[in-house]
Amino acid sequence: HTTFELPTDFTADLCLFKVPKSLDKLTHQLKRIRPLLGQRTQIIGAGMTKKIHTSTLKMLEAVLGPPKTTRAVKKARLIHISKPKPLSERTETHPEVRSFERYEASIGKQYRFQTVAGCYAHGKLDRGSAHLLDHLPPPPANGQICDLGCGSGILGLTALLREPSCTLTMVDEDAAAVRSAEKNAQALLDSRSENVSCFHAKDLSMILDRTQDWVLLNPPFHDDGARNHQIALAMFKDARRVLKSGGSLWVVGNRHLNYFHKLTRLFGHCQHVGADSRFSICHAQKM
Repeated sequence: HTTFELPTDFTADLCLFKVPKSLDKLTHQLKRIRPLLGQRTQIIGAGMTKKIHTSTLKMLEAVLGPPKTTRAVKKARLIHISKPKPLSERTETHPEVRSFERYEASIGKQYRFQTVAGCYAHGKLDRGSAHLLDHLPPPPANGQICDLGCGSGILGLTALLREPSCTLTMVDEDAAAVRSAEKNAQALLDSRSENVSCFHAKDLSMILDRTQDWVLLNPPFHDDGARNHQIALAMFKDARRVLKSGGSLWVVGNRHLNYFHKLTRLFGHCQHVGADSRFSICHAQKM
């Protein structure tokens, strides 16, 4: 999320990159660094074999130049690009900003949300968040709301649109998500965006104990492809810390993750609010 400036005549001798899971994110990163590369720059990428697809190689050729891959070693391989193509020959692929629309029935208005490359659910509303929004009651007037793992900010910003007197804090460990949430706050709220704060962080250390009325959460359950329940559990504990007495945690997740029992152990009780064939919504209130 931090930006910095290099001398205008800077040209890298060596460029190293790691292939992320998201092709959009890789495209965005390489477009940003492409002006710093000369035709003599040595470019080496590395990634797990399962992440290097034909689409990955086509994108690399379009943005940088023809790639060559090494043989796989321990399920990983290298990508070499020996001679980057001139900037004038670069092919534009994968737009950095994509958008999706959602009709908010309580207001009777259609809203457009933007996401930048690398943000989770780039250019679309993920089904879990949509399911939670369909079952979420109006927030308390003048409430303090936290959208933890905010992504594009769809949960927190929709709550704020429903009750403009609230104050919203959005937090995500992904810089692309924070940029997306900031864009949407500025575009959707106009002058009311002063009621919104965005933080690039992996936890709620910037929020004091017992200060929030609501925490909204659609937690990730994969860590670099591996299922990891500890991520969600840490977020539940952080949410409980910042909630006021009587404050509510609203969580949506895949039904098989069984968040209900984890939240019951942590909060002492929990309610199932809504479920479909894939997702379940849990409401835990701090006593």
